[in-house]
Formats: sequence, structure tokens, C-alpha cells
Amino acid sequence: MKKLKYIILSLCVIGMASCDLLENDSKSAMNDEMVFSSTQSAEQAIAGIYEVFGEQNAYRTRLVGGWVGLNTDIEFCTKAQDYAIYKMNVMGHSDLVMKDKNPWAYLTAIIERTNLCIKGIDDALASREAANNPVKGEELVHFNYLKGEAICLRSFAYYEILKLWGDAPYNFEPVDILDPNSIYKPVAPRVEIFQRLREDLKLAAELMPWSEGCPGGAKNFTGRPSKAFALGLRARINLMYAGYGLQRETNTVDYNTKDDALRAELYQEVADDCSKILEHEENKIIKYEDGGFEQVFKNICQGVTDYSQSEVIWEIPFLDGVRGQLLNRCGLRVNKDKLNAFGKLKNTDISNSSNGMVAVTPYLLNLFFESIAKDLSLSKEGVYGNYEYQKTDKRLNVTIAPYQWQYRADNNSNTVDPTKEKPLLAKYWTKASQMYLGKYRFEWLNGAYTGEDDGLNLPIMRMSEVALMLAEAMEKGATSSSYTKDYAFNLVHKRATGKDLPGEVTMVDIKRERALEFAGENLRKYDLIRWGEFDTQLKYAKNQSNYSYIEKMNFVYFEDSEYSNDPEKWPAYDVVWWAAKDARLKSSDTEKVEIGDELIVDGESVKITGVKSGASFDLGVPLLLYDCKDEELEHRQYWPFFNVITNANPKLENAYDY
Repeated sequence: MKKLKYIILSLCVIGMASCDLLENDSKSAMNDEMVFSSTQSAEQAIAGIYEVFGEQNAYRTRLVGGWVGLNTDIEFCTKAQDYAIYKMNVMGHSDLVMKDKNPWAYLTAIIERTNLCIKGIDDALASREAANNPVKGEELVHFNYLKGEAICLRSFAYYEILKLWGDAPYNFEPVDILDPNSIYKPVAPRVEIFQRLREDLKLAAELMPWSEGCPGGAKNFTGRPSKAFALGLRARINLMYAGYGLQRETNTVDYNTKDDALRAELYQEVADDCSKILEHEENKIIKYEDGGFEQVFKNICQGVTDYSQSEVIWEIPFLDGVRGQLLNRCGLRVNKDKLNAFGKLKNTDISNSSNGMVAVTPYLLNLFFESIAKDLSLSKEGVYGNYEYQKTDKRLNVTIAPYQWQYRADNNSNTVDPTKEKPLLAKYWTKASQMYLGKYRFEWLNGAYTGEDDGLNLPIMRMSEVALMLAEAMEKGATSSSYTKDYAFNLVHKRATGKDLPGEVTMVDIKRERALEFAGENLRKYDLIRWGEFDTQLKYAKNQSNYSYIEKMNFVYFEDSEYSNDPEKWPAYDVVWWAAKDARLKSSDTEKVEIGDELIVDGESVKITGVKSGASFDLGVPLLLYDCKDEELEHRQYWPFFNVITNANPKLENAYDY
């Protein structure tokens, strides 16, 4: 099995917020020359970096669900005030207050371990050179890959810190425990870290081959980075570098760099890096006719880690059934009573409910309608009554699920036992307050779900993002000798709709396309920040008419589907969203719909197996994107340094009105 086996090191992982961790990590065997004397032992040291990702309160639970990055104009957390809202004080989030184990600790622990690995590899290579026994051939390729991998993981950890806190100390060398100034550092200017990451990832891309050329278990494996991820991560960071952010010095939103020439250079690097990836790997984008967008997420749920068969460029690897809660946190909600839920029907044993925390906002539906209207050359109003939307953007029924899984009770209100009889309906509305994120689903699993730790790998970057980053850079004035802006954009749009977007692609189209493509994938908040639209878009989504789901949706119904053990017989598309104006009940023209009734849709009779009636889909709970005052929202782009962090490092000082 290619997945990394976690090497449990003999230290308690708490993070750089703890002096104990610094001492233990810096004195660990990873700093011994013997650890890096061979590629085999160096691989084990690298595996110790990955072990941190799976720790409690790191990516196993906290960062996998988005938390601070979850509530945007297109998605929100259904856990209300305990999650993802933009109202925090110096103490911080209720689930993070005064806990040693927190995301800052783990991300900085990753940085320290990568520093040790990079230095260890450099020292080992230098030692061999001095002994007239230089590393050559395949061994050198392997060592170079491992160094590039460590650089990628360090850069990713820094990228995450800058996303969450906006600032970080400059720590690119192992900590010297005898030097307090090495242990305790204030934050560095953001641009200095951006510039270092830009240079580091250029080096990593030079050291690392494409996935099919990676050594050992990293070859053709989505769980290990390759040249493509180094280039893609540099492109993503360069877009942040060239964009806006809340500035610590002035407490105002401004460009991260005011150097116009540098911004142009950054956009050109984005175009160059993304063009290189597409030139080599454009065929990774799963085509419309090959299952398209739905197949991307079926592959993720089914654990496809063959790089050539997946659209994922890099994902954080978790062992099957061990650690990782992507499905539990972000998956389609399962409401389990005392009996097994839907997964049992397909030889997957669900012995636990899922949190299903992520829902979409009404604004996202409006964005879909805007895009569909342009595709159909209709006015936005004309789309509401046009059933053609169902055949237009295939992302709609994959991304947004207006239901949760639950067994239907029989006439005596008893839950149907699927082991004894066929359920009449496997899914239906239990409440009309949410439209859940539908990208990660139990019915797409190959194996069992027996607890919260589902073991699904966490996708960090997909090929569609590379194409849209290229289009954005070219919209900002960059050039590519291999691609046009419209071609890059339509690699994504055509995969979703079967055709190119009519007319020339604009920045408005790119922003909308990123929302439709990446909802629930922890990118939107940071897109809004770098575009300078964070507070204005959240205010618009919360305070305007987008508060309610589109009023012209008279009811939601489900197509009559025969039960089957075959997962392919339960696609995302068996949900028909809303009855348009030209859809009428067979027996009457009233709006009341009951199970067993028939609708005439596009001239065809469809039997109703589940229904939610109503003139609109108002949320049953407030759409809590944020609960700070509107005028405070601009200063809530980043988390504060929580007390547990500043207590460990007194040189870290809060800003941004915290």
C-alpha cells in the first residue's frame, strides 16, 4: 500500500508554542547524521512530518473542517456560534482557549521538523562530498526529492499560518535551544515570508520530478508532492502576495506589496508555473464525457490515489479508517437513529452519524443561476422557469444537496430495517433549513464508515485550480506562449457544462467560476481577502435579499429511483431541484405535493418519492456568517494569537483590534 505509514516518534507533539517540543524536536534523532545517511532512513524522518497532520486538533479535526475559513458568501458552518464565526477576542475560539494542542502548535511543529530534515539532508550530502564519496545517480535523485518534499511541506505550513493568522515569525533554520532569540521571535513582515516561500518553491520545483518520475512510494501517488504541487503552491502564494490583505502596520486593507512592477512579475510567474503544469498534466482534468465534476469527488471518496487517475495534485494522506474526518465534518449529513443508515445498503457499515457541518448559502444558488443564464443566453429571470438548467452545470447537484440521509419511517413510525426489507425511500428532507455540501458522500465510499475517523485523504489542490489561476493571471496582464485566457478558463467551465462560456472571459466570470468550482474546499475566504472583497461580500450575502433561498422555487422533489446495491445507481443527479413554472401536478395545479403524486416535467411524468413544499426555503436558523458588527468585519480576516500561544512566546503581539 502506497499510503504513508505514520512513524510515531518518541516525542509528544505539542508544537512550537511549547518549549518542551522545541527542545525535544531539536534534540531528536532527526538531527543525527545517521538518520540521513541513507534515503531509507531519511524517508522515515519525512514520515515524521506527516504524522503531525493527523494529530488531534490539527488536520484530523480542526483544519479539515475549515473553521475560520468556512463562513463566506457561499458556504457556512451549521454549528453556529461555536464554529467559524468572525467574532473572536484575545482568548479566542471556545474550542481553542487554553489548550496546548491547537493548529498553531501543529503547523509550527511541521515547520521545525521540516527545518531539521532539510538541514539533515544538506549536512549528509556535504559529509559524503567531503569524504570523496559524493551522492550520485538515482540516490541523488531520491535525496533531492526528499529535500524538495520537505521544502514543499514547510511552505504549505507557512501558507496555512499566513491564511489563518496573517503573520508569522521567520523560522527557516532549526531552533538553537541554547539561544533564546532563536526560540522566541516576533512576527516578521509578511512580504519577507512571501518572498522566501517564492524562492523556496522555485528550488523545490527544480529538485522534484513530475509524479511519474518520483522515487519509491512517492511515484504516481497523490499523497506525496511532486514538481506540479511545488509550482502550483507557488502560484497560489504568489496570487496572495500580489493581492490584498489586512496590514498589521496600518490596520487597513491594502496591497501586500505596493510595488506595481513586482505585482506584474508575480502574475507572470503564476502564468509561467501554471502553464508548465498544464503542458505536462492537462489530461488530469477529468472531462465532461468521462464523468466530469462528479467523478472527481467519487474518486476522492473511493480513495483513488493513483496520480494519473485523479485530478488531485496533492492531498494530505490518512490511513484508512484511522484519523482524518473529512467525511464526518464536510460530508453530506447522515442522521442516524439506533439502526444503520444508508451506507449499510451498499456493504458499508455506518455505525455513527456524521456531523455534516457544511451548508451553502442562498447566494451560491444565485451565482449558479447567473452562470447558467450566460450559458443559455438568457436573462437571469429566464432561468428560474427553465428546466434546461438541470442539463447545464453539472456541479449544481454535486455541490449542493437539499437533503440529508435518513431512513424513512413506515406507517407506524418505525424505522425501516434495511437488513430485513427494502426501504421505501433512502433519503428525504427532515428539515428545510439547510442545503448541505454534497461533494463528499457516504454512498460513494468503497469501504466501511464505523466512526468519525473516516480516513479519507484531504485534497489540497486540484488541477482545475491550476487552470483558473492561469486565467486569472492572464486577466491581470500576464502572458502564456501555450494557452489563452479563455482556453484555460474553459478547461474548467466546459468540464462542468459541456461547452465553452459564451463571449470573452472576464474577471467577474473567473470569480464566479471559482465559487462554483471550489465551494466547501477552504479557498473562498482567501480568494475574497486577496481580491479586497472579504467584508463587502460577506455583508452582501448576509444582509441583502440573498438571506432566503430563491423564492421562485415552489418545491423540491426527488425522482423515483429503484433501490440497488450498485453505487453507480445512486448518482448525484437523481435529485431534481425545484419545479419550474412549466411543471405541474398531473392531478391539479395546486402547489401542494405529496409523496406518490406525479409531476409533469419536460412533458414526462415523474413520480414523487420525497418532497418539501413551500414558496421559499427560508433558513430554520439565522444565517450566521458572522456575529460581529458590520463595521468590525473588515478587521476579522485573521485569527488572533490565542493566550496559549502568547503565553509560550511573549514576543508575539496581537494586532487588528484584538
